[in-house]
Amino acid sequence: MLNKGFSDVTFDFLSEQEFKNRLSGRGYVPVEGEKLPYAFLEIDAKTKTPSKITINNSIATIEAPIHEMGHIWNMWAAKNAPKVYEAGRKLVESNPVFMDMI
Repeated sequence: MLNKGFSDVTFDFLSEQEFKNRLSGRGYVPVEGEKLPYAFLEIDAKTKTPSKITINNSIATIEAPIHEMGHIWNMWAAKNAPKVYEAGRKLVESNPVFMDMI
């Protein structure tokens, strides 16, 4: 249901080891003591568009895929609705509570 608006985006729900392997294959080198991400967004190399959200199924909560879809929305809005995107960006930047969250 999450990808209804962006139907070309798929989801991979991986075990912790599978997730580590996928990250490693992308050149990610964790810093000692650093927590693994809950999820990450993959961009198609040819089209330069979001193609897959990969979820660390061992630790992620429902917020992880929603958060990643937010990245897709931002990318879409910046390209297709720049006035809406810019207005939202200004709202976030003007609110210290939001800035602390970023």
